[in-house]
Amino acid sequence: IYWAWSIDRTIKRVVYSANLRRKHMKALQILICQTLNPFIFFYCPFIIIFIPSILNLDWHVPEKIADIMIHFFPINNAIIILSMTDEYRSTLLKRLERKS
Repeated sequence: IYWAWSIDRTIKRVVYSANLRRKHMKALQILICQTLNPFIFFYCPFIIIFIPSILNLDWHVPEKIADIMIHFFPINNAIIILSMTDEYRSTLLKRLERKS
């Protein structure tokens, strides 16, 4: 939260070129996505699994979905980096075009 706030404040305060401002905004978006990634794919499933066990509820389907979400946590971080960073995305697309 501190780094996102710091980047946002710097973008608004300092005069940058349009290209550098765009890169800073992209970095802010990546930072926000990487911050939300563990919350969505790790903490929320943990809550879905933990709360019913305390309340003695029998939730089989939500627990299975939560288990699957926990396993998507590491790969999702890599997908965020590869899809949102221009340099990585262009390199990945070039390599995929070469193979085909």
